[in-house]
Amino acid sequence: MMSFRSIWFLVYFLLSLSGSAQVVVKSLTYDNYIAIVRDHHPVMIQANETVHLAEGNLLEARGVFDPVIKGGMEQKEYDDKKYFQLIDAGLVVPTWVGVDLKLGYTQSIGDYISAMDKMPTNGLVYAGVSIPIGQGLFYDKRRTNLDKAKTYLSMAGDERKLMINEIIYQASADYWNWFETYHQKMAIEDLLKKSRERLDNILTSAKIGDVPYVDTLEAAIQYQNYQSLLMEYETAEKNARSYVNVHLWADGLVPLELGDETNPEDISATEIDLDIFEMANDTLIWSHPKLNIQQSKLVISDIELRMAKESLKPKLNLNYNLLNEPVGGDLVGFNPSDYKFGLDLEIPIFLRNARGQLQAKKAEMLINETELKLNKEELKAKFISTVNNSKNELDQAKLLSEIVMNYRNLVQAERKLFESGESSLMMLNYREIALLQAEVKWIEKVSKSNMAALKIVYALGQLN
Repeated sequence: MMSFRSIWFLVYFLLSLSGSAQVVVKSLTYDNYIAIVRDHHPVMIQANETVHLAEGNLLEARGVFDPVIKGGMEQKEYDDKKYFQLIDAGLVVPTWVGVDLKLGYTQSIGDYISAMDKMPTNGLVYAGVSIPIGQGLFYDKRRTNLDKAKTYLSMAGDERKLMINEIIYQASADYWNWFETYHQKMAIEDLLKKSRERLDNILTSAKIGDVPYVDTLEAAIQYQNYQSLLMEYETAEKNARSYVNVHLWADGLVPLELGDETNPEDISATEIDLDIFEMANDTLIWSHPKLNIQQSKLVISDIELRMAKESLKPKLNLNYNLLNEPVGGDLVGFNPSDYKFGLDLEIPIFLRNARGQLQAKKAEMLINETELKLNKEELKAKFISTVNNSKNELDQAKLLSEIVMNYRNLVQAERKLFESGESSLMMLNYREIALLQAEVKWIEKVSKSNMAALKIVYALGQLN
């Protein structure tokens, strides 16, 4: 279900689908962006279909317990003689305990019926059971496949979460990288504009002899340096923008592109969810989808191990049918003395197939157990490291914010001194370069701080 915010934002998308299919909104905030990713990204569709696939497999596994109507007829006529006509039809009802219930009708007509197939003219109605007394009594392939399908459905839900966790993280990383390069570019553009104004003023002053022409060279060089730096960051911003485009889709898998005038959210509008840092606890690792998937693999290994143990038993199937001749409309007047009974026995001499399966499943079980424990410790270490790094990024962003503010005040004071003739162009350029370096670093930390909270949730596998 699409949120109202997502629908509101998609209106702007759809208005721009004619022609270039560009996003023409002025500002694309992170929340609106990620809402579109959740609703329309192809990976989100794939993640949902993973569950639908598992549901289909579960339905298929349950299908082996569906009642089945069976029937067959065999007839032979030759040289104007009716040798035989054999009819057998009925209903087989598989049960959850491995026993098959049977109800049917059989008839044999003809001049050359074997003693085994001979029966009353009206045929026989039979009702019986097929019971696996040995292998298959307590567990069989039907129940094995059903239990595995149920576990695979649970695993598919965790795989869906894992897929969403990955795509939300990657889409977020691409957005904040675009945010970073865009605002760094804007910081350079601001200094470039002021540098151009200063160059024009110095050229005017040099023409009337107020300043030496050497100052015009220094001002021009600084302006050109800013131009060169701007080209570099413009390219970086365009590249980052292209990666954001990868995650923008509309209904019907229609790819979208950001318009040239579309920008990320303003740097002052970013809000970091500090509650995530407070609730961060490594015990939450146990709910990570990756560990849940590994746990499901253990369950499947246990199911297969149980079936492997069952395969060591001999196959001994008992078939018992009560018989009744349908005379006078009496279809179910069964007499216990009228029956058909049979046993099927199969015992492999060396049991190498069953013993081999058992050995392999025990080894697989141990491998999955050790992998689960190892993955748990690895995810725990990664989570602790992520929390520590994220807190560091947040602290650095706060510190750099203060540094940038101080640099801005310093540059503003230096400009006033320069305009009053109490400072040199060289000193002003030095101050501005220091400010630019601090702003670029600060913007980078703001971007990383926004990713910091996401990284913690990502490390827990909960970006879904």
